[in-house]
Amino acid sequence: MDNVMLLATTTGILLVMGAFAGVLAGLLGVGGGIILVPTFFYVFSALGYDSPQLMQICLATSLATIIVTSVRSVMSHHKKGAVEWDILKTWGLGIVIGAAVMVAARTALYDQVEDQLRTRSGPLMRSLGGGRFDPGLDLGLAVRPVRARIDHLARRPFRR
Repeated sequence: MDNVMLLATTTGILLVMGAFAGVLAGLLGVGGGIILVPTFFYVFSALGYDSPQLMQICLATSLATIIVTSVRSVMSHHKKGAVEWDILKTWGLGIVIGAAVMVAARTALYDQVEDQLRTRSGPLMRSLGGGRFDPGLDLGLAVRPVRARIDHLARRPFRR
């Protein structure tokens, strides 16, 4: 009976957490992970998962939700004719290969440079992350062609 009660409580917490994250994402435009990751950490800790990798598990669980959300989003936009399949076909293989190479490189180098990477790249990553939200920030020449392409696509009417 305790297991049933624990399952019901956990399910309730996860449902409320998902609804709250969805409302915040819809109203404020924040990512759901800002709510999901700490809540996953709390729920998994309460369930007895006390591992040194618990935060990585919480992050991975949050990131896994992006897969489902992305697939549903692409399907919905495809129905409206708003998916540029030519661009996706052109970029898709490169994205997959690039992601795989970077995961392999990061895994291979992590043990060697863990402390240096954390202390030296932390301020840089925080400044870059904060810089995204500065509307007056000049992102440089490399971003302008991409921004121009995005602006061009945004002005195109949906194909029906």
